[in-house]
Amino acid sequence: MKSKFETQANQLNKTMKHMNSTTKRIRHLLPVILLLFTLTASQNVTATNVSGTIVNANWTSNNSPYIVVGNINVAGLTIGPGVTVSFATNYSFEVDGVITALGTPNAPIVFMGTNGGWQGIYFNISSPGSILANCVISNSVNSGVYILNTTPLIENCVIAGNSSGFIGGGIYINNINMAGTTIILNSLIINNISAVNGAGIAANLGTNLLEIKGCVISNNIANPSVLIETCFGGGVAVDGNILLKYTKICNNTCNAGTAFGNDQSAAGGGIFSEGGSDTVLNCEIINNRALCAAGGHDYAYGGGIEISSG
Repeated sequence: MKSKFETQANQLNKTMKHMNSTTKRIRHLLPVILLLFTLTASQNVTATNVSGTIVNANWTSNNSPYIVVGNINVAGLTIGPGVTVSFATNYSFEVDGVITALGTPNAPIVFMGTNGGWQGIYFNISSPGSILANCVISNSVNSGVYILNTTPLIENCVIAGNSSGFIGGGIYINNINMAGTTIILNSLIINNISAVNGAGIAANLGTNLLEIKGCVISNNIANPSVLIETCFGGGVAVDGNILLKYTKICNNTCNAGTAFGNDQSAAGGGIFSEGGSDTVLNCEIINNRALCAAGGHDYAYGGGIEISSG
């Protein structure tokens, strides 16, 4: 019969193998991402301009890049491996129907802005069944992915370098008026910024569940300008129920403000949670920070985790 310590050692070994596998997948994607970001306009490629309502369309690498020259409303869209969707300026990409974006590790689907960013992928009470797999979503200025009362699957994606003037720089989930579980698998959520809470992921769930498995959530910063009085969740901020499994949350920061006198606060450098049940299994939570402003009577709670209620 195995001792308690042998069982814990086996669990830890399993965790590390899973995290190492996730890290290898992410490292495999990074050279592809860097290559895509260094492409220049001098390349002799034929672009496809798109805008308006997209109904039962199929975007393929043969017609890529797709240049978004106006706001997009998706009723039905399939995107194949190796497609680049480039936003000419600050346009929106709203999904009301179903999007099936299935890249591969060697040929991811890339969503990116070129002139001052774009509005991110917005699931607006969309139909069930959407999936983003092996996608790279970058430099949105209104959350990389914004999910409202729906449950798309996000799997093997890189969500990096996005920002929000509110909450949820990488991903913002607002599912309080529906029932369902939002699932994020084997994804890298890195270098995102939010003006307020949840720089990596922010979620208002009501009684619903957010499941995060096999992910790395790293180097996200909430309230970098220190203009907001109180800040929660550098990596993840959740109001509701959360299941974290085989996930690494590291090097995230949330900052208290500096412009409001005394008694400002920062809470949950890695994770901030309230209003629900938290289950954290086989995870690493490392080197996260909740920071006070200089001077005054400011407060910082939970460099790694702050559980406010639940």
